[in-house]
Parts: sequence; structure tokens; C-alpha cells
Amino acid sequence: MFQQLASYVHTMDHVILKIGEIPNRIGLFQALQRFQWQGHTDTQIDGFMFEHDSSKSKYSVLDSRCNVDEFQFTHENIAYLNQLDEFNFDISQYDSESRISDVHHQILSHCKRLRKLSIDFSSLEYFEIPGLPVTSLSLGPYGTSPELLSQFSYMLPCLEEVEILQFFHDDHYEEPTGGFSIEILLPVTSLAKLKIEMIDCVDINVFYLQLSQSGIESTHQLCGTTFYETEMNICEEREPSNKAANLKLTCEAIQQLEIICHLERYPPARTHFIYSSDRT
Repeated sequence: MFQQLASYVHTMDHVILKIGEIPNRIGLFQALQRFQWQGHTDTQIDGFMFEHDSSKSKYSVLDSRCNVDEFQFTHENIAYLNQLDEFNFDISQYDSESRISDVHHQILSHCKRLRKLSIDFSSLEYFEIPGLPVTSLSLGPYGTSPELLSQFSYMLPCLEEVEILQFFHDDHYEEPTGGFSIEILLPVTSLAKLKIEMIDCVDINVFYLQLSQSGIESTHQLCGTTFYETEMNICEEREPSNKAANLKLTCEAIQQLEIICHLERYPPARTHFIYSSDRT
């Protein structure tokens, strides 16, 4: 049945195939991969969805929010992974410890052309992946530790853009003076853009950016929606009553930093900050 359905879908230039819960999602996925697809394809394995548009530029997306242990490394599936451009997966839904399975490692080892990688997890301390040509990395929503980010920095030599979604549901990031502190450690990465979206963070009066680029340190304070360089010791001199946010960023270089804060109030307040390397 899957093969007949895949054959019919392949005759169409533009198609969106959506199927609810099916017992053998991997089987349908494998049937579709027996064909060569031109243009843009987007495959979501869970709550199965397959979209194909032959009029668009060739680009292949795989989205997996389910357990992939049943994935079979057939010739067709390996060929599909070899040309995959974007891979999004979520390990927080079915594994409370957010462990990266051997199957995930094996899938990634075949993604020779992968450009964008997105990983959702609840808590992850270590993740070893092969040296892939990934230029864009998206992480979240909980527990993005500096040590984990440093691992990605060394393992992904082509990395240029990083997006981090961070929830604040405990006091792990809170400072004794109020507010919060977060550290981003990407020591060998030259960033074209870093985007940090912070959900349910406390109200803040002062926002500092402590930036280290190739060992050169500087401190910036937010004025309006733009960061301006200030004295290095100003973070230590602030009054305890201030609710201050302190972002520590270590990288090889950065062109643009975008910060979006969703404050914990009803209705949620949203603030948007920009740091650019051509402004001081």
C-alpha cells in the first residue's frame, strides 16, 4: 500500500500529504525515498507529513519528533541522508534524560551535506557528532550549558549562525543581586549571527554584555535597544537593588547579536535588543 501511495504522489509537481497516527511511519518514509525528488521536500515523520514542490530550488528537510530507533539504513535511505540539507529532531518528548541515541549518531554520520541542524532537548550534557558542514545550529529549550555549546563550537567548524531558545523556570540562572546571568561559550566560532530568545525571564533594569572575541574582552551596556561599550568593572559596581541581566559571550568573532526577552508577566512583555560589530 505504501509503495502505491508513494508512486501516486511522485506523479505530482506539488503535493502535501498528511496522515495522522499510522503504525508504520518509517515504512511510508522508506517508500517515498525509493523515488528521486526534484525541488523542495519537507518530511515530518511523526504525525506524518510530506510536502514536495518541484518549482522551488532543491532543498531537503527532515523533521523527527519521535523515536527513530526503527529507522532502517537501506540504500535508498542512506542516499536520502547524503543529500539532506536540514535535520530537526526532538529528544525531549520520549526520553526524560534526553540521551542522544546511537541511531541519531548513525543518521548524522550519513548527512554529508547538512547545512542546518536543530535539536530540542530538556537536559543534555554531552553530544559527539561527526565534523559536518553545518552552518546554522538551533538549540533549546532547556539547559543549554556553556560546556555543551563549546563542544558544538569545536565539532562544527563551518558554523556561522546559532539560535538558542532558553526557558527560565527555576533559579539556576538567577544572581544574588537579582536578575539573571547566562554564559554562551563558542570559543572557536566566527559568528555571522547569534540569536538568543529568552522565555519567562525576570524584569530587568540593566542589561550588560561581556564580550570576549579572540581573547580581546569588552563590556557593553544596553541603551534603548542598542549596546554601547562601557567600563569593564561596571558589572561589579552595580547596586544590588538593580535587576540586571549579564550575558557573557565568548567566541572567535561576532557580527550581530540579537536578543529577544519575553518577560514573566501577563500579558507577556517582549523586548528586542541588537548588538552589531560595526557599532560601539
